[in-house]
Amino acid sequence: MLWEPGNPPGVEERVRKALAEVDPILVLYGVDPHTKVLRGDFQQENMIATLTTFFGVLGLLLAAVGLRASDVSALSEARHAGPS
Repeated sequence: MLWEPGNPPGVEERVRKALAEVDPILVLYGVDPHTKVLRGDFQQENMIATLTTFFGVLGLLLAAVGLRASDVSALSEARHAGPS
């Protein structure tokens, strides 16, 4: 990893030449901006956080619907039973 402030032009070519001087067999496959590298590093963590949030909200929604259905069912049974 090489960090160059401000992303000046010609950095990739200078690095390729420097590597060729050290060892001609070394190959530089690609150059990516630092922001892209960081985004890729945190992509899995972001996906896990998003899925956890989604399933948490879904669980709360299902619990709320279940409680509401339970209340409606209990009220319906109380009405059908009539006064005791």
